[in-house]
Amino acid sequence: MKGDIMAKMHKLTKGGQTIFPATIYDAVVNPKTRKSLTAELSELKMDIINQKKGENIIDNFDQSTAYIVYGNQGEIASSIEKITNNATFIATKLECKAGDRFLITGKCVSVQARAYVFVDESDRILLKASQTFVGEKSVIEAPESAITAYFTLTKSESVEFVILDSSIEELNDKITETNKSLTSLEEEVSNIIITESGIEEEIYNSAYLSKDYISAGGTLGTAARYWSVRIPVAKGLRYKLDSSNVSNQTVFRIAKTVEREITEVLINEASPETKNYEIYCDGSFNYILWTLSNAYDLEGTPSVKRIEGGGKKLSPDIQITPESLPGFEDSIKDITDRLDGVVYKSNIIYCYADQETANQFQAIEDGVNIFVGYNANVNSIQRAINTIPRDTDKQWYIFAVGEFRTSSFNHFATEDPLSGESQEDYVCYIEMVDRQNIHLFGVGNRATKIVCDMPDSGFPTPVSNLHPLLIKKTRNCSFHNFYIFGKNVRYTVHVNGIKESESNKLWFDNVEFDSEKNNGEAANSWPYGSQPIGIDIASNMNLIFTNCINPCLRGHFGSMGYGRHFILFKGCYFYSDATNVLPSENIPSPNSFIDYRFIGNKFYGLSTLFNGSLKESGVKMKISGWGNSIVYFPKPTLYFNEITDIAQTYKTESSILAGNLVNLYGDKANGKIESVAMFNSSDGKVICAKNIMYEINNILVSENYLPKDGDYCKAVDGLLAKSEYPTNAYVLVRSGIKYLIVE
Repeated sequence: MKGDIMAKMHKLTKGGQTIFPATIYDAVVNPKTRKSLTAELSELKMDIINQKKGENIIDNFDQSTAYIVYGNQGEIASSIEKITNNATFIATKLECKAGDRFLITGKCVSVQARAYVFVDESDRILLKASQTFVGEKSVIEAPESAITAYFTLTKSESVEFVILDSSIEELNDKITETNKSLTSLEEEVSNIIITESGIEEEIYNSAYLSKDYISAGGTLGTAARYWSVRIPVAKGLRYKLDSSNVSNQTVFRIAKTVEREITEVLINEASPETKNYEIYCDGSFNYILWTLSNAYDLEGTPSVKRIEGGGKKLSPDIQITPESLPGFEDSIKDITDRLDGVVYKSNIIYCYADQETANQFQAIEDGVNIFVGYNANVNSIQRAINTIPRDTDKQWYIFAVGEFRTSSFNHFATEDPLSGESQEDYVCYIEMVDRQNIHLFGVGNRATKIVCDMPDSGFPTPVSNLHPLLIKKTRNCSFHNFYIFGKNVRYTVHVNGIKESESNKLWFDNVEFDSEKNNGEAANSWPYGSQPIGIDIASNMNLIFTNCINPCLRGHFGSMGYGRHFILFKGCYFYSDATNVLPSENIPSPNSFIDYRFIGNKFYGLSTLFNGSLKESGVKMKISGWGNSIVYFPKPTLYFNEITDIAQTYKTESSILAGNLVNLYGDKANGKIESVAMFNSSDGKVICAKNIMYEINNILVSENYLPKDGDYCKAVDGLLAKSEYPTNAYVLVRSGIKYLIVE
């Protein structure tokens, strides 16, 4: 329109150049404020809107208008365009500040125009609505640093737009206070009730794909263009659905069915951005129908996990701080009361590190339920274990209090009772050998300590025979709430298998494993100690670590390691490599299979999931898991391909080389780095890793780019390049070695 007016104007010239009369909008100014007419009109519009805070101001929107802000959230907008000839939309541009809140009832379904976009003074996109925004009295808050907001909504009689006023803010404050009270109540309840995750098993297979679908009206339909997953379920089990790996999801609808009849629709018309749902089968239905696409074949594999066990249970609450115990019997009454009807009270034994600790709790040794200090150089924990029959079918609970410390070889006074079978001359501070159904608890949150800080010399036996804690041929035993340390010994904890032994479940919970390297004569005698945990796999072992610190395994599979072994790390913290348990150098283990699972662990520094050289003739291995933090990868390995938050296998039509940077579609990345190719692509697939720390020497780098510590990075045609803005990938230099971290 401005162009049409200018074309009709009489033109003037000055100095040979064409000029226009001062009737163009931007040239007309208020003589008092010297602001242009455009600015004055904009401020007048804002005054009208400000007077109507708390009311629907949709009539103040520009009709047949849309704002298009080009770029992704977190980037500076490449351009901002105002479209004025689109009858579908109405739009407005508002000044704003952090914390301003807007209530929207309406929608905007558009690839380019978005319901709302907030930018800062440099036009960096701080917050951007999805392509399919639908607002049902949705409250949108301006983010930090926001100064301008663009709103574009589909024209409709029902659309509303309200700038919330201070009275709404006061109401929100009251709601916030109420929520704080509810949160406090939930925290109190969480101290009493705990939720156990249960055992998850992936059950999805391609046979579950179905052309049945859930319609928008909640009825059952069948069509070639729809894609659903039809899952058989069983009463009493939970099922976790996850479509994070489906890249072309358009809907998320879930229904209970009896055979092919829908009995209840659980989710309908959900946003395609919804990815997760969990459902419990109460027996009233025998299938779950899960619709994911109404237009395409599924690209990617959905996850369906069956969950056994778990749920809400009464907290065991056995971590009692000694400071809170004026008398031990009174203080643990809560525990023993809850154990009534579960175990006999005679199956509970108390052990005190020394007489001074026992005096704090008015405890006197009786040789049956209470043990104090050393007797004939044997500590109270070992003496309690010795009183339990080896073939007991009852559950025994030993509560240990205090710091069990020694620097004396005399306190390694217990021999390995199976030394004849293993042909070893092990001596122990504590042994749990050929035992079953014994559960050892520290009192306090790792306040109970087992510390064997041995001298560098003067050994009565080779250092390889010294064991702070030896575990062998155990069945259903566990250790809880301990700190355990070893120096100048074989291993801090040694889980030792012997031929034809049967080692069932062995559980460490909330245990911190610590050690120092052997020094002096000790290092000459046994250069491999003192590692946190030495392990020689026995038959069919289930080894579980939950909430532990540094449960780092060292050792090997010997010829006795037949069968399937399961090792779980859940909620643990690693400051060293998680495991390098390998086939023995001279004894291959072709009859062994080991299943490692890493769930919700934190890895620090250069700690890895797995470190070591695998042998083709050795043990078969599977590593799976999810929910872990960034992990250091020292080199490519095929054994991580079932860790959902690290591994990714993409279909690709491109030729990808090991070290290329890859995007979500399996192509060479440009811009954001999604993952790093571990191997060259083959057969239309490429195996990649994400959420990792990887040596830059193994990554293909752009010409003329020299990575430096702290650089943010991006991809250019699959090669590593520097980014001028923060990204999900950056360079870290440790001891002169450069690493790329991809979050």
